[in-house]
Amino acid sequence: MRHHIPVITICIVSAGFATGLSAQSPGPERLLAKAALESGHVSGLVSDAVGRGVADASVLALGQTLVSARSDARGHFQLSLPPGDYVLRATRSGYISTYREPVRVRSSVVLLRNITMTRQGEAISELVTDESHAHTDLAWWLRHLSRSVLRDGMAEPGDAATSPPDMSPSRAADGASRWAAALVDADFRGQLNFMTTAVAGPISDLSEAAWPRGVAFMALGAPVVGYGAWQLRAAVASGDRSSWNVLGEYVSNPTRTHVWNLRLSYSAQGYTLSTEQLSAATGIARSAAGVSGQDRWRLTPALEIEYGLRAERFDYLSDPQLFSGHAGVRMLVLPRTYVRVQSGQNMIAPGADEFLPPAGGPWLPVERFFVPLSGRGTLSAETVRYADLSVSHHLGESDAWPTLRFRGFRQHALNQMTTLFGVADQVDRGQYFVAPVGAVSLQGWSAAAAGHLGRFVRGQVEYSHVSSIWDAGNRLRAVRRVAPSVIREDFERVHDLTATVEADLARTATHVNLIYRASTGFSGTDGAGMPAVGHRFDLQVRQALPYQPTRSGRLELVFAIRNLFRDARGEASWYDELLTVGPPLRLMGGIQVRF
Repeated sequence: MRHHIPVITICIVSAGFATGLSAQSPGPERLLAKAALESGHVSGLVSDAVGRGVADASVLALGQTLVSARSDARGHFQLSLPPGDYVLRATRSGYISTYREPVRVRSSVVLLRNITMTRQGEAISELVTDESHAHTDLAWWLRHLSRSVLRDGMAEPGDAATSPPDMSPSRAADGASRWAAALVDADFRGQLNFMTTAVAGPISDLSEAAWPRGVAFMALGAPVVGYGAWQLRAAVASGDRSSWNVLGEYVSNPTRTHVWNLRLSYSAQGYTLSTEQLSAATGIARSAAGVSGQDRWRLTPALEIEYGLRAERFDYLSDPQLFSGHAGVRMLVLPRTYVRVQSGQNMIAPGADEFLPPAGGPWLPVERFFVPLSGRGTLSAETVRYADLSVSHHLGESDAWPTLRFRGFRQHALNQMTTLFGVADQVDRGQYFVAPVGAVSLQGWSAAAAGHLGRFVRGQVEYSHVSSIWDAGNRLRAVRRVAPSVIREDFERVHDLTATVEADLARTATHVNLIYRASTGFSGTDGAGMPAVGHRFDLQVRQALPYQPTRSGRLELVFAIRNLFRDARGEASWYDELLTVGPPLRLMGGIQVRF
């Protein structure tokens, strides 16, 4: 059997890696280097007005995530950040800093920034030199700052909240110093997205799901100086199928031995459809709630352990309570060579990709309505047990060199689900349908390479080879009738190629991200009984506008088009995307305001 997987992507990436190998850039060996597409870095020096390094200062990066780091005894600091837009700030008790700079972090790129801080006494003397008022940004904020309930409740004995007011100049200066420190510590950052989404594809002419609908997305966060950072994300969608979601997240300081990540989410979907249009097993509204926590425990500079638990409740499942967990070890075995071992179990509900928050980026509310393919069926979770061993090697001593990764994995999925779009004579029941197709055990290996393809372009390509053994379920008549290619042979081999390209065009302030996947295991929609070679993609474009809504803000136009049905979530079954039949083309566009 011949497999016509395109090889142009492999050729382009290989040529880019060969070019990158010819240019070494010296740099210190980084003991805990990340994969090229995982993180970028911001390094620099925190100093006072005369150039002396400021030790133990908190340097904060606020953007799609919130990360902080402490400066060392000489004032040096380093942040490891996922690619994206951030604003840098610095805080330290006894100092004031008005430094606020937006930066764009790119993977495998080190940005150098120097931050100057001023001692409180020196800063206050500058603020009060004019008898009327000072004209700095910080002074303006101080004059317009309102007391909050939290600060009122945290007043200490001898403070203005418990003692008679002291109007002496020295007392006023001390009070302004405390306000300044509190203002800098509570530096809120976030973004507002006003989007329009639409669907085109097999259901576009048959369902109102194809109609454009408005979505408002909000993210807000702030650091907890010395401990970590918190973030709140929420979104609401308009239309008859109203839905909304909210997520609260806390991440501890990445420089600590234990790095905690705690999440609490809730998502709801409602309908105004009549109950006659819904199956007997489906309610008028659905909701999902989840709580998770994970810890990355750094035992030594060369050894770290990661473990986590997740509990969820989906009210539309026959058994609504789901529990998942994982554990892994990552260690440095040779210079620039890491070995990672991971194992765990995930329980995945139908529709979980819509109800649960993604790893990054905007979290859109639930867009579609799904039901079991069989009118008498009930919705049950999919259970996936897996084990993974990977070896990654960075080819050079600096981040400019590419990274190679080899991985072997095993997976066993119980109650493996298929997702079906465009099923004839069933549209009045829902926009898409789900059905179990049995159990599958698979083992496979993959090889990946990631690095720079040019000055402004980064990429990754991964080839996977998988061998699967299927144990088909008993009730497959309905699935066989509408999508026979979903029912697999007892033994199957699948070849899969996934490529990612990310480009930052500095001249036009344009950011492009493309994910392309080709596989011999995609289920077809032409009635054929065998899977076929298929291609799916996800394209996102962000264009910065010259207008700045705030001093450190950013205004962008966002456009996205995709027919990949699922996001790249680590807890998904390997077959979930391959068993999605006829996914629609989804469009999204709007305005993103970062502040």
